[in-house]
Amino acid sequence: MRLMCGYKEVEPIDPGRRQFELYARGKAVDTTYEGLYEYPADAISPSCGGVTLEIFSEKNPSVPFSRSIEPATIARVWADLEPYRVAQASK
Repeated sequence: MRLMCGYKEVEPIDPGRRQFELYARGKAVDTTYEGLYEYPADAISPSCGGVTLEIFSEKNPSVPFSRSIEPATIARVWADLEPYRVAQASK
């Protein structure tokens, strides 16, 4: 996965993924991964000019599924994390 702030990729604090088995009728039929990424509190910002998530599949890793984040969602995330950013700045 990649998080894009405008045209710049935001590096995750903790990029992670884990492998797990998919089962059908009690038998493992496939293996896949799930991801968990942590980003800085200012990674999603109205100053980005646009935020995009790019998600890559194991089956076709060269072509991402891209999803632009709505400006209202960006503004909400920014506002929700304001207390955290203020607390971190005062340390």
